[in-house]
Amino acid sequence: MRRRRDASAPTVNDAALLSLHSAGDDDFDDALEEKSAKLAADALRSIERCWKTCFAAVLADLVVTIVDGDMHSKLFADNNENALSWVDFADVVASFKFVAFGLGLYRLSRSLRRAATGTEGERRRITDKDFHGMLKTMAVMWGISALNHAIIALAMAAALPSHGRGGPFHYFMDDISSSKATSIAGIGLGVSTLGTVAYCRKTADEEDVKDNRRITLRQQKSKANVTFASSRALAYLAYRNQALCVATFVFNATMELLKWAVDSESGAAGRVLSASDVVGPFTVAVALLGMNRCFLRAAVARLRVDGSGKGDALVYRNLFAAQAKFYGMVSVAMKDATIYRLLPFLARPFKPQLMSLLQQIAPTLSGKIGDGLGI
Repeated sequence: MRRRRDASAPTVNDAALLSLHSAGDDDFDDALEEKSAKLAADALRSIERCWKTCFAAVLADLVVTIVDGDMHSKLFADNNENALSWVDFADVVASFKFVAFGLGLYRLSRSLRRAATGTEGERRRITDKDFHGMLKTMAVMWGISALNHAIIALAMAAALPSHGRGGPFHYFMDDISSSKATSIAGIGLGVSTLGTVAYCRKTADEEDVKDNRRITLRQQKSKANVTFASSRALAYLAYRNQALCVATFVFNATMELLKWAVDSESGAAGRVLSASDVVGPFTVAVALLGMNRCFLRAAVARLRVDGSGKGDALVYRNLFAAQAKFYGMVSVAMKDATIYRLLPFLARPFKPQLMSLLQQIAPTLSGKIGDGLGI
């Protein structure tokens, strides 16, 4: 059964984009309602697939790190020389880099799943408290992800000079120390962060002005309602942190590109084989930027009375489509990276046979191919 909204008692749920209830209003025709529900379901499935892939990647990375570092024997070492070092602890901590992102998506998917599958197949309206919790989860998740990418980018910048020595750009890299490279990267991250924050504030104000031009005075005033105002503030925080994640992710991908370009051990064949791994993160960043813009238009600018009518339907559908696309791309990228991480680890017991086979196929390139594959 369809339900008619009580216009005399507007709540945040009337405009809550992520509560998946917007497709059930009377002013939606059947075709639009069916398409909106399908896109929302696709987005939810992508989110659920993504958090499961995150935890699988963390588990695989942790196992490989512990075994490769021989940490299980170091843990019970009798002397300090063979004991666990700070580098070992840092490697273990780095293995958990996707935990916050996975936990955030897990919490978000649970709330969305409860909304999508209420009793007797009807959607359950999410309370204002639930919706605030979802926004806080997104804000924390994207904030931690942005910080994580920034730290990784700085670590990669510090290691860049060592990768570049003896490489195609050694005449330039030999004059740069790790501290200098880290300082340059830190300044770049600082400028990028300040620029992103200013851009978010400017863009959010512009979207709000555009929305105000096409809605009634009553709808404009509802944005100042206590409940709506607090939700809009949380939604903006999630939007801004997500934009910061885009900026740091692009910065991280740029460090990967520089490492790929200056690496002294890759060679021409190695660069060609790994080109797709360098381009991939930029593609994901573009998808995240698109989702970020859709989130702004739907969850910030249109969080008000009657925020889920026909005039806003396309905005909601665009966000659902952007969510399905982005989280689907992230799932595929993480799955491929996990397989690539595990394959050399699983192939090591068969290294003699594999190397013999490579020597028969390509005698001159077998060593380089083996190094590139990590065997």
